[in-house]
Amino acid sequence: MALRFVIGSSLRPVLNTQVRNVAALSIKDVLANQPTCEVHTLKNGFRVAAEDNGKQTATVGVWIETGSRYENEGNNGVAHFLERLMHKGTSKRASKALESELEAIGARMQSYTTRDRTAVFVQSSSEDVEKVVDILADVLRNSKLDSSAVEAEREVLLRELEEKEGDLQGVTMDNLHLAAYQGTSMSKSPLGTSTSLKAISGQHLKEWQEDNYRPIRMVLSAVGGGCSGSKLQGLAEKYFGDLSNEYPRKVPEGGGIRFTGCEYRYRNDYIPHMYAAVALRA
Repeated sequence: MALRFVIGSSLRPVLNTQVRNVAALSIKDVLANQPTCEVHTLKNGFRVAAEDNGKQTATVGVWIETGSRYENEGNNGVAHFLERLMHKGTSKRASKALESELEAIGARMQSYTTRDRTAVFVQSSSEDVEKVVDILADVLRNSKLDSSAVEAEREVLLRELEEKEGDLQGVTMDNLHLAAYQGTSMSKSPLGTSTSLKAISGQHLKEWQEDNYRPIRMVLSAVGGGCSGSKLQGLAEKYFGDLSNEYPRKVPEGGGIRFTGCEYRYRNDYIPHMYAAVALRA
C-alpha cells in the first residue's frame, strides 16, 4: 500500500533522464580496508560505539531514544525544545563560557531532533576527544532550564515555526507523515505546534529530561583519531557510568505504528510549483 501527498497547481511532464551503468563494488570490497567499529555496553545499559581511523579530527556524539513519537498533544515539541536549550549553557558553564571553550579547541557543536531520536555531537581535533565527551555530558545532564532561558528560546521556536510554513517542501513531508501515520504518535512534527509550545514550562522540560535521558536509551558514538573502543568505554564510564535507569514517573512509550495507505491533495493556484512525496510501507 502506498501513500502520496501532492501540493501545487499543476503537473508537468517528467524530464527524461539517462543513467549510466557502473559496475558496483561488492560489500566485501568496500569493507576490506575499513577500520573496525568497537561496541561496548556499560553495566547501566549505556552503549558505546567507537571507530579509530587514525585521522587528526574526530566526531563524537550522543544519540538518545526520544523525540515527537514519545510526545502527546499537550507537550508536542518538548524534545526539540530541550535539545535547543543544550546550547544555552549549563549549571557549570554559562552560555558564553561554553561557546568560548568550544572555540578555544576549534570545535563545533551541533544537534537535531527527529520523531524518534535526539542527537548532539561535536567535531573537533582528535587530541580533544575527552574534552568533548566532558562537554557533551555536561550539556546533556546539566542544561540550564531557568525561566529566562526557557522564555527566550520559546520566542525563537515560535518564530521559526511560523517561518517554516513558507517551506513548502518541509510542509509536504510533515503532511506526508500526518497522513501516513494518522492517529498515531509518529504523525507529530518534532517542532510541535504554537499551542503546545506556549504550554511547555521549565518543569515539563525537566521532567522530560529525567524520563528520557536514561542510560539504556543512550549511545555514545565516536569516529576519528583517538577514538579507540577502550578509550571511549573508559570515558563513557567516567562521565555517564553513574546514570541510573530509575524512572521518576513512567517509562516513555512510543505508541503503536500504523501505516495508512491513502492519497491527500492540496491545491493552491497561487503556488507556482508542485511539491509531492510518496511513502511506501516496506
